Amino acid sequence: MYGIRHTFANTGGELEESFVDIVCVFAKSEWGNDTVKLCTVRQDRFEGTDLYVLGVPIDITMAYSRKNKMKELSYRVYEGVTIDFGLRIGNGKVTFETPVLVIGIETALGICKHNLGVVMETIKTHISDILNVGMDEYFQANGVA
Repeated sequence: MYGIRHTFANTGGELEESFVDIVCVFAKSEWGNDTVKLCTVRQDRFEGTDLYVLGVPIDITMAYSRKNKMKELSYRVYEGVTIDFGLRIGNGKVTFETPVLVIGIETALGICKHNLGVVMETIKTHISDILNVGMDEYFQANGVA
């Protein structure tokens, strides 16, 4: 009844949630427990933020190309998984008080149950570089670097 779009949406949501989990585990182990703050559903909806890492608001998304009010910064490719970096200043509802680092996930394989584990392992392997590149891009775009 739901078809491919429903499966894709569920798998995409799982990927985003897993990415957030990987970021949390990595950041807490590298920089301490108080360096990560998960956001509420309201914050995600109205501030476009899934979590804060070292005070930087981050949105992790499978819908990178559909984000409005965003400046594309750069991208990196890790073993067939493309990670896009952008700076978002608002959405259709509000202008954000603080710009948000957007981290987008794309893969040539597509995202489905069959390759979700491979994509997650790639992200785990490269999470240090992903966060370092993203943070560097964020601070440069905000004139802080």
